[in-house]
Amino acid sequence: MVLGLVTLFMAVAWLIAASPGVPLLLFASVLMAIGLSSMADPLSRRLSIPRSVCVITLALGLVVALFVSLWISGPRLAEQVTLLAERVPAAVEQLRVLLAGMPWGQALLAELDAGKVDMQSLSSLLTGVFRPLASAFGVTLSAIGAAFVCGIMATFIAIEPRAYVSPLLLMVRPERRARVSQILEITGSALQAWLLGRLLSMAVIAVLTFVGLLALGIQEALVLALLAGVLCFIPYVGPVLSAVPAVLATLANGGTDTLWVILLYTGIQIVESNLLTPIIERRAVSIPPAAILASQLLLGVPFGFLGLLLATPLTVSAIVAIQGFYLEDVLGEDVQLLGEPDDGESPPEDHPIADVSKADGAAHA
Repeated sequence: MVLGLVTLFMAVAWLIAASPGVPLLLFASVLMAIGLSSMADPLSRRLSIPRSVCVITLALGLVVALFVSLWISGPRLAEQVTLLAERVPAAVEQLRVLLAGMPWGQALLAELDAGKVDMQSLSSLLTGVFRPLASAFGVTLSAIGAAFVCGIMATFIAIEPRAYVSPLLLMVRPERRARVSQILEITGSALQAWLLGRLLSMAVIAVLTFVGLLALGIQEALVLALLAGVLCFIPYVGPVLSAVPAVLATLANGGTDTLWVILLYTGIQIVESNLLTPIIERRAVSIPPAAILASQLLLGVPFGFLGLLLATPLTVSAIVAIQGFYLEDVLGEDVQLLGEPDDGESPPEDHPIADVSKADGAAHA
């Protein structure tokens, strides 16, 4: 047994060293499974049909909806992305002219040139980022394969979560299995609440951005709105990233379009931060901004965009684990875990892992 555990540990360590993104993809699959479960559970209760049927139907429905959306709006999106990519060089050159007319801008350009990061290379970089979007929406074959594998894994996990949680609990001492199961339940509830809150924010941001850009007469309104909605999944950093292509798209035109776009994105973020987020956090989870930014920095630097994308849900999981296993169990503090119900009620009977400790106890016996 010891030899087997050591071999397993070495194999996992080698896998992480060889492919650091694999653990993040596994966590992404779990997060997708939580999202499917949050939609399948109410349907299963109301329609009185098996939960597995609801999960498979929802997964197939989402895939069909995605392909239909791409079939209908794909040519328009490709056209707008191509136009956006063509405007990048002119926008970067216009930005260079504006900076050259200001004392601090001249100093900044000098620093960029000294570091061999001139505006021409920046233009090439940005063009290289946007141009592949025109043909494949910025999704490479490897990304498509990873998304497909994550979707399949998420579907299987959502169909029968207990089958994957039970073996993990068997590795825990019998007297600790109930506590570990409880922490897993609360972690799943916290991730579900955070995910639903993010999806709601993404939809609202995408709609507001599309309406605002359309009112300003921006030709790339659809693709910029979709980009703003998708990047809203990343708190704080995502909205800033989504504003960059919008500003560059209008900078080449000159005039006041750029100023109006900046005001639009700023106003939407003010509404989202001061109106939408407080409403969502009443039913979702609230995380300190410093913790989110720190996790984005720690995961974004070594793992790139994937680490930045999953930094916040990983932070949610880490906070619940620290609160439960350390603050409560070790220090004896009386704290309310992130995502735990206020009244301390137990999870529903059809919760994916609500009775997993009971099943494991029976199996152990």
